[in-house]
Amino acid sequence: MTEHKKYFKNTIFTFIFGLVLIVLLGQFYKKYIFEENKFLRVPDHLKIINLGSSHGQYGFLYPDGEDAFNFGIESQPYYYDLKILKKYSDKLEPNSIVLIPVSIFSFYDVEWLDEFNERYYGLLDFKDIYNGKKEMYYLWNFSPLLYSGKKLLEIFQYLQQAIIRKELFFKESTSPNDLNFEGKVKEAQTTSKRHLSSTNLNFTYINEILEFCEEQNFKAVMVVMPQSYLYNDQIGEFNYRERIISKIELLKIKPIFLDYSHDDRFERDLDLFLDDDHLNKKGAKKFTTILLNDLKQLNLKTW
Repeated sequence: MTEHKKYFKNTIFTFIFGLVLIVLLGQFYKKYIFEENKFLRVPDHLKIINLGSSHGQYGFLYPDGEDAFNFGIESQPYYYDLKILKKYSDKLEPNSIVLIPVSIFSFYDVEWLDEFNERYYGLLDFKDIYNGKKEMYYLWNFSPLLYSGKKLLEIFQYLQQAIIRKELFFKESTSPNDLNFEGKVKEAQTTSKRHLSSTNLNFTYINEILEFCEEQNFKAVMVVMPQSYLYNDQIGEFNYRERIISKIELLKIKPIFLDYSHDDRFERDLDLFLDDDHLNKKGAKKFTTILLNDLKQLNLKTW
């Protein structure tokens, strides 16, 4: 074999080996590291679920034994709530409860909607991706590493931890807020300003969610999550009434509506919050227990 042929053969072998490695690591990423890998483990016979953005993602913590699932994802608008609900609706029992978190920004257009398409490439059909790019969709599903090479470093870090600890290492999605009081106030000011920045009303997708729930005999319950007084003080009562309460009345289907935004069991207890507007695990556990009991009192939760 000439040196030229040997070099060519080694090059082909290296290319194939590298491609296989990238694909395998990509599958490892999707199964163990991809933040939305919880969707790989959606159980059947669900009786209660929640949709929502980070307020829902962090705010609901169902007890063991409850036939429930948290479909919330950070910054998830009603457009993707609708697509997720439709995709997994066959996992729900008849008369299931669908909890729909309502935030101060929920009824307004999200201008950066397509910025989060990457995480939905692995969850939804291409037709359901907002302004999706077909080549990126297929590339991501073939291997996320080919879609975004920067994930190589992230995966190797996780592999290193897995070897050291002899177990898969999962990144914590939340961390304690160590800011001092002044820092917390400034954080609330920044958060509220961002949440109030959207001004273009859009009821299209929330109306479709409510209509779909009615068609499927699901019980839609819209819920305003508990907020800290730091956040509430910045938002103000006028904005709560104007951006949430008054808008509920404009929906085509009037849902059951539960408002815990100023609940005194939470509002001033900052130990229950991750930051000014998100419950931590302790707060989520307490809130979910209260909510489930309230749903029973309303004869919505009959099990």
